[in-house]
Amino acid sequence: MNLESLKSQLAECQKQVSGLELRASRNGCIVAQDLNRLVGTFAKPGMELLTIGREDQKELQISLGQRDLAGSVQAVGNTVRVRIGTHGMLTGTLQPVNPQASRKLPHPALAASNGGPLPVVAKDKSSRDADRGEMQLTENRFTGVVRLTADDAIQLRCGERGIASPGLIPGSLGVHCWRSAHRWIKTQLQR
Repeated sequence: MNLESLKSQLAECQKQVSGLELRASRNGCIVAQDLNRLVGTFAKPGMELLTIGREDQKELQISLGQRDLAGSVQAVGNTVRVRIGTHGMLTGTLQPVNPQASRKLPHPALAASNGGPLPVVAKDKSSRDADRGEMQLTENRFTGVVRLTADDAIQLRCGERGIASPGLIPGSLGVHCWRSAHRWIKTQLQR
């Protein structure tokens, strides 16, 4: 009976060990932060360890303020212009925006303390994450995704920051000023 019990325990342990094997569901490049620190550690069930991305299927995560939300919701499904670093204007399709606002920082690279555009403060002392030095946004923001075309996606590297203009009139600042002045002159002449 002891031998049967030990065989049963061994079979269960072998099943658990085989469940620890990680296999990719598709081919692509591994994207992860501090992957080296995971070596020799245990992960909780369901914990995201890394992401497998394909160069031609990149998308941009965007953070929207309250003022930008109305225009962005109207632009869902439309082409959005994006400027990232030294790249020219890129285009993508705005996916539905998450309607729930949050003070959670979408990515550390977006924090003003890390050179990003979003103002942040340290989390409250009462928060359980305060001792880890985590930051939170100073105001609630909405999140969304811009799905890039394959040609534009290949140009970008993971982690690059940029500025998207969902819901805004496409064109440079000069074009916008010229259109506004032209509209104003036209209304003045019609009066």
